[in-house]
Amino acid sequence: MTGDKTRKKGQSGVELMMTYGWVVVVGVGAVILLSQMGSFHPVPCEKNRFGFSQVIPTDWGIFRDSNIMIVKLENLAGDPVEVLDATVTLENITCKPDSAVPINPGTDVFLKLKCSSEPSLSEKYNGGDCYRADATFVYQNNVTGYSDESKGNIRGVIEEGNVVTTTTTTSTTTTTTTSTTTTTVDLPPDLELISPCDCCDVNGNPVHGTPICP
Repeated sequence: MTGDKTRKKGQSGVELMMTYGWVVVVGVGAVILLSQMGSFHPVPCEKNRFGFSQVIPTDWGIFRDSNIMIVKLENLAGDPVEVLDATVTLENITCKPDSAVPINPGTDVFLKLKCSSEPSLSEKYNGGDCYRADATFVYQNNVTGYSDESKGNIRGVIEEGNVVTTTTTTSTTTTTTTSTTTTTVDLPPDLELISPCDCCDVNGNPVHGTPICP
């Protein structure tokens, strides 16, 4: 009887190891793999963004000594837009621009935002400190006239040093679609379609009395 009980216990132990042993092996393997991939040692404060649409921040910097933020915005809307307002919030510090900025489709501009002074960036952060900020860019489509918001959040490292910015004026062209009716006429053989003057022959002499030059 005693021998049978011992054999049954031994058999149960083997079955337990066979049932759950592979779980332990897989778990250890996963830990080793993640460790080699650097999952337990992530890059601190890696610059990144989440969210946003149409008007996208592609680069940015927050400078503690100047108490300003510079954002590079790209227009992916397909139409000319104008950034009417922006708000970037780091804890209890808010950064906002002084004026609106136009952006042509497929291009980018630099937007300067001044941050609140109570508290200031230099009082709240040291150079190299990590931050995560919520950002909202309010823009208007210059073709449709509709306004929208591009929202998301960004993260990075507080920069040190003063920043000197230069203000440039960018003109935005609004495209208007018109319907044009074209009438085809038979032109005299000595009249060019494109010439130095609108109603001149190939020798530059004025020509009149034709359908396009009455």
